[in-house]
Amino acid sequence: MLQKLYENRNKLIFAGLLILLVSVLILIGYAIAILRSNTFYDGIYVENIDVSGMSRAEARKLIEHETARLYNKNLVLTYYGSVWTVNPNEISFKADIDEALDRAYSLGRRGNFLKRLYDVIDLNNSRTYISTHAGYDEAKLTDILYGIKQNIDCMPKNAKVEFKGGNILLFKDEKGRLLDIESSKKTIEQAVISKKFGKVELTVKDKYADIIYSDIENINGIISSYTTTFDSSNADRTHNIKLSCGRINNIVLKPGEVFSMNKALGSRTLENGYKEAKVIFKNEFVNGVGGGVCQVTTTLYNAVLKSRLKIIQRRNHSLPLSYVSPGQDATIAEDYIDFRFKNNKAHSIVISSEVSGSNVIFRILGKKDENEYTVKLKSVIIEEYFPEGEDYIVDNTIPDLEKVQVRKAINGCKAILFRETYDKSGKLIETEKISEDVYKPVKPQYKVNQNFINGIQQEGTNPLE
Repeated sequence: MLQKLYENRNKLIFAGLLILLVSVLILIGYAIAILRSNTFYDGIYVENIDVSGMSRAEARKLIEHETARLYNKNLVLTYYGSVWTVNPNEISFKADIDEALDRAYSLGRRGNFLKRLYDVIDLNNSRTYISTHAGYDEAKLTDILYGIKQNIDCMPKNAKVEFKGGNILLFKDEKGRLLDIESSKKTIEQAVISKKFGKVELTVKDKYADIIYSDIENINGIISSYTTTFDSSNADRTHNIKLSCGRINNIVLKPGEVFSMNKALGSRTLENGYKEAKVIFKNEFVNGVGGGVCQVTTTLYNAVLKSRLKIIQRRNHSLPLSYVSPGQDATIAEDYIDFRFKNNKAHSIVISSEVSGSNVIFRILGKKDENEYTVKLKSVIIEEYFPEGEDYIVDNTIPDLEKVQVRKAINGCKAILFRETYDKSGKLIETEKISEDVYKPVKPQYKVNQNFINGIQQEGTNPLE
């Protein structure tokens, strides 16, 4: 009896072990079957679509349908009520479905058998979400933004000062705005990559004026002024004078800033608006583009001297001039001779120019000194040089033995310029030596017949030397 019980127990143990073995083999077979599956494992989502048990083709079809809806949505770029609509196709938007499916399909398929089995079980017990990587053509987006920029951008307006009818008028500055391309691109890129199409606020930054009202609010009077006269019947020279005065008028110089005449006037070329008129070149009066700008420079130079601003660079002409005393002129030549001065005052100053009839007028506007003073310029000639001989221009319409004067003789000299400062009561309080300049004499010039020239040459003198 006891023997029979032992035999039955052994049979039960064997049966149990056999069932266990079969179960293990079934589980192993099932696991192998799962691991060998060519479908996505359970718990995998692509673009929020459950692709569990699907083949790549089935999953791709569903995801394509879902992402296609993105192409029907637009980016709506906005700025203060203005709207610009951008379709995804305009920037070549594309969601990379194949790459997302590759990542999803690789889940549970890396490592050894046990590692893969563990990963598949873990996927089944939780959810894993895969998103497609979105791309776009940055150059196309940049082009679109530059087009929008033309509608948004507004340049600031500087505060300015004008002298009209004897009055000083102050005008406030106005700030501008500029579309920030790079910052806007980053915001749009975040929306595109996350596939959250809809409203995107563009980044627009304030652009402040270079000259604001506080820079000019202390300007309340005329610090100095100077006037020269010119021949207004010379149309081309008059044109150049008016053009150059206009380019200098109302320029504001903050404390410490330096003014450059060459920079303010620009290139003296026909393309830049200048015309031909008499200039001094190699100690001769000849036609040149921009003739007349030196008179403008000279007039400003004298106004600057009287306002006691700091002269940085100035050179005199080689020949004496008719519109100022020796020592009071200033010449410029593009690229190598400039007239520059610095605002050495505590407040901003303004250069005010005016052409009235035959007068060139410059005023330096600024904050009037409480202890007002008067400045006078005094030219003193210490040496004088006289021209020797005459210059001739051959013109056979002139009768024999006659001369028609074209240019009068001008004496040369060495001159010293002094600046005298007087207080409110008229007392001289300071005398400064400003410069010591030398000017060459100018021969008189005549139109004569060739026979006149021949006659002089026969006498042993060459009038053309």
